[in-house]
Formats: sequence, C-alpha cells, structure tokens
Amino acid sequence: MKKQYLILFGLIVVLNSGCYTYKVFPKEFRKIENKEIQLKAYVVNNILEEELKILKSSEIFEIVEDSLNIDLMIKLYQIKKMETSYNRKSAAISLLTLYQIPYYNYHVYKFKFDEIKNNRITKKEFELNVATRVWFWDMFTYKGYSREMGKSLLGKYKIIE
Repeated sequence: MKKQYLILFGLIVVLNSGCYTYKVFPKEFRKIENKEIQLKAYVVNNILEEELKILKSSEIFEIVEDSLNIDLMIKLYQIKKMETSYNRKSAAISLLTLYQIPYYNYHVYKFKFDEIKNNRITKKEFELNVATRVWFWDMFTYKGYSREMGKSLLGKYKIIE
C-alpha cells in the first residue's frame, strides 16, 4: 500500500515539474512581429542575463556587442514579479485527471530599462502579462519563457510608442 502511494506521489511530482508552457496575454500579442527597422543598441549592464534574453527575443532593438556604431544605449533593471493568481479549483480538477485538462496560472512582471540617446535618458517601464499553462501534453513542447516575455514586451512597447 505504501509503495502505491509512493508511486502516485512520484508521478505527481514528475507531472508538476514538466507539464507547463508559457502563454502571452492578451492573445493578440502571441502572433505579433516587429516589422520596423531595429535601432542598434548596446546594453550597458549585460550581466542581467534573464532580462537581456527577454530584450533580445522582443526584437525591438538589434543588440550589439560593440558600443562604437550604435543608435542608443540601454540600461536594464532587474525584472520584478508583481503578482500571481492561482486557480486552485482548476488545479485540483486537472490533478485528478492527471493533467489532461489544462489550467492557467497568471503572472504579472514589471520590466524596466532606460534608453540613453545623446545623453538624454528616457525611462521605460512595462507590465508584462504571461500565464503558465499546466497540461500533460505540454511536457513535449518547448517552454519558451524568454520568447513569450519578449512578445509581451514587444506588444506593450508598440502600444506606447
């Protein structure tokens, strides 16, 4: 009997750790593309790797390693998780069906950076909305955190510009 509980517990742990993917909200941002000419930008503090990946995947700027021939410089700030909403009822139903019914956990992040052009600093701040979808079949898909956050950033950037 204890062995069955241990197997069930192990199955739940495996399913919880691998059956998720990220989705951008609002849905209109999922297929958004940047068709404008990208400005060449140099990131001053490229040690913030997660933020740099998000900025690169947004394709707002062409990120370059050399600061000689650039249009502007960017100073990144650490991303902050603002809130998360969990739907416990949906999670319980999904767990009972071994994640055959998907459910979403919604996350809001604050992404900030400064655009420095001709010694003039323009502060940019965006709230990025991304959901984690938990579903058994997502175990076999690419997770795409940076890509989805980049799409959300591109969508918010285009709305403001």
